[in-house]
Amino acid sequence: MAATDSVTVTMTETVSYEITLTHARLAELLDVAVIDVPALLADVDNWSPAGPVEDNYDLLDEIDCDTCRAGSEDRTWSVRDVNATGPVPPAPPITDPAEITAELVAEAADHSERRARALIAQGMDEDTAIEQAADEAILFSRRLAQVARQGRTIVELVAAYDGNTYRLLRDLGDHLAASLAYVDRPTVEAHLERTLSDAEWAATNDQFTALDFDEHVGDHGSFRTDWIESVLEKAGVPGYGYTADGQSAAQPTQSATGGAVA
Repeated sequence: MAATDSVTVTMTETVSYEITLTHARLAELLDVAVIDVPALLADVDNWSPAGPVEDNYDLLDEIDCDTCRAGSEDRTWSVRDVNATGPVPPAPPITDPAEITAELVAEAADHSERRARALIAQGMDEDTAIEQAADEAILFSRRLAQVARQGRTIVELVAAYDGNTYRLLRDLGDHLAASLAYVDRPTVEAHLERTLSDAEWAATNDQFTALDFDEHVGDHGSFRTDWIESVLEKAGVPGYGYTADGQSAAQPTQSATGGAVA
């Protein structure tokens, strides 16, 4: 199946609501990869009231913005592949059995027990609570396996570029058709016009978060240097024009070099 293939999704409560969308749009709504969509469609009998991804209501909002999320007890889902005459064909398992580790099983069991207790405390009868908690534990396990798989992929990707941040982000930006910017140790040192000790860099790096610098795309004047100064201040590291011990540097000259890429 391709990202441009379409599927009709039907949600039924007291009446039925129907929507036809491409696999790419469905993947966008569910925040999953397009390659994972066929497996989700094949598993429609196990969808939660929210849809194929528990606690993600974007598909529900897309199909009917007026639906009350609280009235989900009698909600059912079905799908119909508009590119074929028959039902959606079986897809490979969402999760490779090899990914179901003992640790993941233990976490899913713990999640299921805590969820069942919470549902019972809310007034649900014990059998129904246990059944619902078990269903949710399956989705929980799939999500944990997906997160672990994504983590391994990221580690492998970084290793494949042998520490070359510029090439990695350049190729990633080309693939995503996006403009990227980043700040690393050489960028900060170029801004300060001095080297950082390992302790200073560790303190500074602790202040970095993903996409913290994403406003700097293209020509934004002094945004980069202002941002670096704010990070250094939070890290307790003397900024531009000061030595490592906080003394004013003699006749500082602002550097025009840097490591940001956009």
